[in-house]
Amino acid sequence: MDESESTADEPAGSVTRWIGELKAGDGKALQPLWDRYYARLVERARAKLGSLRSAKPVNDEEDVASSAFHSLYQGLREGRFPRLEDRDDLWRLLVHLAACKAVDRHRAEHRRKRGGGKGWPA
Repeated sequence: MDESESTADEPAGSVTRWIGELKAGDGKALQPLWDRYYARLVERARAKLGSLRSAKPVNDEEDVASSAFHSLYQGLREGRFPRLEDRDDLWRLLVHLAACKAVDRHRAEHRRKRGGGKGWPA
C-alpha cells in the first residue's frame, strides 16, 4: 500500500486529523498513527540498518522505529515540526527520523567496539 492511500476502515483525512490532534496535545492520537505506520517503518529501519551493519547488531529495527515515533511525539509536543500537515509529510518525517536513529545507533555501537571513548594507553 502506498503511503498516501487510506485503508478501507479509515476515513480519508484521518491521518491529517490525528496529526492536528497530536499538535494540539492529544497524545491518544499517536496510537492510530503507530498502528498504521509502525510495521512499515520497521521494514525501512531494517533496510537502513542492513546497509550499515557489518556485524551482529545490538540495536534492532524495532528499537529504531520506536525511537523515531518517540521523537515524533516529543517534537510535536515541543512545536518542532510546524510544516507537518498530512500523511505524506508524516511518512517522510518518520523515514527521516528512523534513518537518523539508525545511523546514530550504528555510530554509537562502532564507538563502543573501538574502546567506548576510553583513551589510548600512554
